Amino acid sequence: MRIIAAETLRDVLDYPALIAVLKRAFTDSTRSPGRHHHTIEVPGGPDATLLLMPAWTPGGYLGVKAATIYPSNLRREIPTVSASYLLMDGSTGEGLAILDGRTLTAMRTGAASALASSFLSRPEARVFLMIGAGALAEPLVRAHAAVRSFSRILLWNRSGHRAEVLHRALGNLPCSVERVENLDRAIGESDVISCATLSRDPLVRGSNVKPGTHVDLVGAYRADMRESDDQLIVGASVFVIPGRALLVRLAISCTPLNTEPGAWTV
Repeated sequence: MRIIAAETLRDVLDYPALIAVLKRAFTDSTRSPGRHHHTIEVPGGPDATLLLMPAWTPGGYLGVKAATIYPSNLRREIPTVSASYLLMDGSTGEGLAILDGRTLTAMRTGAASALASSFLSRPEARVFLMIGAGALAEPLVRAHAAVRSFSRILLWNRSGHRAEVLHRALGNLPCSVERVENLDRAIGESDVISCATLSRDPLVRGSNVKPGTHVDLVGAYRADMRESDDQLIVGASVFVIPGRALLVRLAISCTPLNTEPGAWTV
């Protein structure tokens, strides 16, 4: 069995290819039942989450990702998400490889968001805002930049230190990358907004979002979390993939947009 580390995944995977693969996967014969979701009690801290996510292609491959989310890791300054992915032969069940799940999760999440943006954001979008500077922030920025030609990328995070680390990591992008302090103003300037936080209070307020903006909400995975207010959702169009029961991502547009026929539906 092969063990594929994070460095290898980053070396061999690129976002245009990942986005193309996901586009096919969302419409082919892949089986992906509902994930198992378990609450893990953490003495002296907020509850953690264990996620078990299986998927397979008949006659092809079988895979299971085991992921944990520990919000209390923020104060320890270690990643909140850890994961491993077990890849097996779909015909025999034989184990083939174990992949670093944290890197795989981050890159896949960025690619899925960018795929939605490729259909829903305006082709002429030029300003991108990343809210949050956690493990998903850099993959989200790089993936979105693979489908739109941004001239400015804005970064906002509650912690200035983490925002600075992200700013340095994105220094090789072919556009302006700026840290911002005023979130409401940055929201109003942006054409595409991605938010990946564990916030329980709305960060993206509908009153600040200009018409035609594409908003990608990634972080709120529990009922007690929220990244946007009611006004944003009420005034937006929500898109899902036809034939799929699961919302891959909450991808919304603040005005109805023309999309490729048969690709996405309201």
